[in-house]
Amino acid sequence: MAKWVVKEVRKRTGGRIEGRVFPASQVGNNIQMIEKLQLGTLECTGTKWWDKLPSDLQKTLREVFREAERVTLERGQEIYKKALRP
Repeated sequence: MAKWVVKEVRKRTGGRIEGRVFPASQVGNNIQMIEKLQLGTLECTGTKWWDKLPSDLQKTLREVFREAERVTLERGQEIYKKALRP
């Protein structure tokens, strides 16, 4: 999943945003990664919880995330518009 996200972000931003995957808690455990997100030393994080969800729930959550993205874009947050432009 993480590699797919990196690939999609790169594709949707025309290569303007790059990502790297650090598997096996290389940048810390869940608590440490959350702290790094709060400090700004880590931009994005994820855990294996997604893979444990039933596929129908994953599909529903993807739709929710897409709708949240749409609403955010409609509110005029230019940073999202630039980042997600195909």
